[in-house]
Amino acid sequence: MSVNQGNVTPNNDPNGQNPADGAEDKPPVWLIITVVVLGLAIIGMLVVIVMKVLIGDKGDENITTDTVSISEKKVKEPSKEFLSLIENSWPEYLEKIEVDRPVGGKLVASTVDYHSVILTFQLKDGSDVIMIVNRNDGSVDTISIPLNPS
Repeated sequence: MSVNQGNVTPNNDPNGQNPADGAEDKPPVWLIITVVVLGLAIIGMLVVIVMKVLIGDKGDENITTDTVSISEKKVKEPSKEFLSLIENSWPEYLEKIEVDRPVGGKLVASTVDYHSVILTFQLKDGSDVIMIVNRNDGSVDTISIPLNPS
């Protein structure tokens, strides 16, 4: 039996690596460029942060911090056109809406919606009364929810 003293690596690769193992594969160029750009961006942002900490944020030096009493400031009165617009847009019936509380009822919830106000009353016997006040015309709808006998 004879001993073979030659190179025993596959395909006689002088570096001792088989090209089929993928040892020579390099990452794609776009990945290398992306990593380099992101690394530079991180370093740039760290430089900006360090500069802001060391130098500080210089604001407008013309800003004064004197305190002024509110009574010294003159408040601009709203125009007559604006006031008349508000007065004319507010329906008169909204000032006159009165909702009678159900006898023995306790207000337990209220919800204000765009078009309505919903009031939920609980009566002494445990039943509920829901009153829906329409904010557009002032009408009141009543829903009675009796107890469920069990």
